[in-house]
Amino acid sequence: MTIGGETGTAQEPLIAEVFPLAKEKQFAGINDMLIALDHGQIDAFVHAQESLKAALEEKPDQYRMLEEPIGEIECGMAVSPKTRYPQLVGQLNTFLADLKASGRGSSHSWRRR
Repeated sequence: MTIGGETGTAQEPLIAEVFPLAKEKQFAGINDMLIALDHGQIDAFVHAQESLKAALEEKPDQYRMLEEPIGEIECGMAVSPKTRYPQLVGQLNTFLADLKASGRGSSHSWRRR
């Protein structure tokens, strides 16, 4: 089995962890992986769930997506103390609190340093 992943992303180690016997093939982006899937060069690929959903909506009868995510990828964000937007940290924290309260967000830890 050959599984595609996007070069330089968190999916690279995830593929090896979840599918240790699979052969990995790296691609520049999701469009390249869709083309490889169409041409039988890979059997499946791993990508961030929301962008994967959006890409697959274009051809709903051609592709199938697993109902549950295969892993959890945490992303962080750093804000420069020299930012020209001093209100940015507060705005981001408000956004994340609202997202979490709505049930659409996961728990994040934000610290101002």
